[in-house]
Formats: sequence, C-alpha cells, structure tokens
Amino acid sequence: MRNSIASGVTYAIASGNSNQNACNFTPAKVAEAITVNASDRNDARASFSNFGTCTDIFGPGVDITSSWITNDTATNTISGTSMATPHVAGGAALWLADHPNDSAAAVHTALINNSSLDKISNPGTGSPNRLLFTNIGDPGPGNPSVTNPGNQTTTVGTAVNLQLNASGGAPPYTWSATGLPPGLSISSGGLISGTPTTAGTYNVTATATDTATKAGSASFTWTVNPVGGCTGAGQKIANSGFESGAANWTATSNVIGQHGSEQPAHAGTWSAWLNGYGFIRTDRLSQSVTIPAGCTSYRLSYWLHIDSNETTGTVQYDKLTVQLGSNTLATYSNLNEAAGYQQRTFDVGAYAGQTVTLTFTGTEDISLQTSFVVDDVTLDVS
Repeated sequence: MRNSIASGVTYAIASGNSNQNACNFTPAKVAEAITVNASDRNDARASFSNFGTCTDIFGPGVDITSSWITNDTATNTISGTSMATPHVAGGAALWLADHPNDSAAAVHTALINNSSLDKISNPGTGSPNRLLFTNIGDPGPGNPSVTNPGNQTTTVGTAVNLQLNASGGAPPYTWSATGLPPGLSISSGGLISGTPTTAGTYNVTATATDTATKAGSASFTWTVNPVGGCTGAGQKIANSGFESGAANWTATSNVIGQHGSEQPAHAGTWSAWLNGYGFIRTDRLSQSVTIPAGCTSYRLSYWLHIDSNETTGTVQYDKLTVQLGSNTLATYSNLNEAAGYQQRTFDVGAYAGQTVTLTFTGTEDISLQTSFVVDDVTLDVS
C-alpha cells in the first residue's frame, strides 16, 4: 500500500469497528493513507468506531444506504467504518477532479485542511476532531458565500469591531457564529464586537443565512493574547531529558530507560528508545503540554539518533512520526540513519494558547531493525 501511495494512488482506509486504538490494526495504521473513523447523524463518534492518533478524519458511518451485493440494483442500510470510508474516497475523487496533478500526499492534506474542526463529540483518545467537508471552494447554487476575514489577533481588554461580509443567495443575511472568544458576540448584521476577557486561541465559524434559509460559512482562528504580552515563558516540557524515568510521559513499555552503551543517551543516562526489534511493532511516547499565548518565540527541539539494519537506500520500511496535536511535524525513516545525535528544531508558534499533545510514534516492519532514540526534548517559550 505504501508503495502504491508513493506512486500516486490515494487511499481511504477504514479505521476498524472494534472501539479500539486504530494504531493496533493494519492497514488502518498506515500513516500515508487517509484513515477514516465513523460518525453518526448527531456528529458523535459511532460507538463501534476505532480511534486514535493513526486516524485522520471522520465520515458518516451509521445507517448508511448504499449499493449491495445481491444484484445490480440492490441496496442495503448498514453501519461501519467501511461505510464512512467511501464518503472520504468520494471527497478525494472530487478534489482530484479539480486538481488532477496532485500527489496522494497533497490530496490527504487538502481533505484534512478543509475538514470541519471540533464537530465530533467523544472522538476518542488521540483522534483528530475533523469531519469530512467536500463542498470545497463552492458555496453551491444560490447559497451565500461568506468572505473569510482571515485569522484574527487581539489582546484581553481591547475592544473589537469586525464587520463580516457575504454575497450571493437571497440577501439580506442573518448572521450567527460559534467559537467566539469570551466577551465577543455577533449581531444579526454580521458585526463581531465586544471586549475579549480570556486569553487563548479559538476556532470561529461565522454563518450567513439568507431569506431562503440557505447558508454559507467561513472558519478562522482568533488568538487573544494576555495583557502585558508574554506570560508563562520558559521551558514547557516536563522531565525533558527522561532523567526522572517515565515521570510526566506516557510511553510504550521499555521505551524510556537507561540503555547503556547499546544506545547511549545524548546527555545524562536516560533516553527514549523506540523500536529496534526487527519485527512488526509500534512504540509511542507522548506528553501533553500547555503553550502560553502572547509570546514571540516558540521553539520545540529534540535530539534524535537513528540506526538501522535495513539495506535499502530508497524504501522507507520503518518510520518515526512526530506530531503536535493532530498535525505532523516530521517523519523520519531508516533512510535517515546517521551516526550520533542530530538536533531537530521547529517553530510551534501556531499552537500558542493551546494545550496539545506531543507524540512520537515509531513503526517497524517485519524484519531488519531500525532504532529511533529521542532525548532532551524541550519547548522553549519567550
């Protein structure tokens, strides 16, 4: 599957119907595919649906009527992630119809970026809270189109006046909004006003409904910085060098330890060693971190050592994926093998004002070990 994805084929994959972590199932755990969880008509995760960090998106999967096997015109109404997945495959096909030269990775990114955020109740531990949205770039015949005002930034205690605009449909429009920062409200005429009271980053969706009750929406983020700018600066990762063992971290058994001369630590005597077994295995390492708003520098870094017995110079058999929240920061593989540790650094200012989980996920195939050793993980805010 990975080889065909690399050649340009886009896959939508069912996460599975076991109400378990999809990372424990294949092919659901294939990171390059679009792995789909099932939602019901109330936008809740279906009780049977798998979940977790190896999944990408939700699609309708409860009481879905579709074609059936008994004859060419038969239908059946059933439930499952295998019913949610064709919705996502159809979304991918619609995207490719307008973007025929896109790679599988580009299609994957487009569907994720255009999905609806935070619509799913009880998404399951680690699941991205994203619901498939296929009406991309087209409000539909006769529907209003909302002009996206772009991401907004303000400060606690500073008055706001933002007029939203729409076109099309049958005006005048009646406006509503969800996710506004506390202290702000929207008038029926589309004016967002008030004085924000609470620092943080908020996901706002503004909707214009016309006289024919047709609606159009736009989504954007609104960051509210604290008064006085940066508060809570400093290093935010607890037990960053693992010298207190597994304290503050959630990890697969035996990942955090004193590995001695076999896999020396970057500094001190403790580190996190993912994989290195030479058989099919998934290892994880994670920590939840709160990133303050209002600062100017947000620098995540870690030291990484990779060694491998794989002999290929072209195929990624074993992988380490680094995620912050639902977004992938980096992916490494046996092809990145190098002597000693290398420092990897990322600007994570986009996460200011949020509490997110930093996750390292190592996956290893059936033979020839690859070791991913992580040490001295820091998130410096100033």
